Amino acid sequence: GYYSLLASVYNNQVISIDCNLKYINLFKKSILDNKIQNINILEKHVDNKFSLDTIINIDTYIKLIKCDIEGYEIEFVESILERLKQKKIENLILEISPSFRDNYPEYVMKIKNLGYFIYDIGLSPQRKLNNSTTLKSLKMINIENIENMKNYINSFPEKQSNFLFSTINYLIS
Repeated sequence: GYYSLLASVYNNQVISIDCNLKYINLFKKSILDNKIQNINILEKHVDNKFSLDTIINIDTYIKLIKCDIEGYEIEFVESILERLKQKKIENLILEISPSFRDNYPEYVMKIKNLGYFIYDIGLSPQRKLNNSTTLKSLKMINIENIENMKNYINSFPEKQSNFLFSTINYLIS
């Protein structure tokens, strides 16, 4: 719930979806401890039957989705593809774990081809934030084909990373 807590302190309405009761209970404790009131936790399992449309109206503009669902990221992307095509999602963070799936490169390129910029933001322990950290320090990925994307993804030292897909080019904005 770390990203949900961060989003909430910027006065965003946050919907957090998880199916692991252990993490849900820890998250609820963090919400209470921090006196947060704009987070709604939904206990749902994301799989190939999941639809975001049953939770959030298809016409709703979404500022950020953070998705770490242990290999079901592809199914989730399929469920939001129409929203991505219509640019109704400004930012999408996906955990990319080639040990779970071998078709991440195809979906990364699919999202890129919809006009999204891609940034490799690494794993949480790798991101050391300080007063000089800005969005302009993000690492943009300028890969134009699936084969090169596959090589890039398969070269992760930690065997996974997080990609930010954004309608915004943070390096020039």
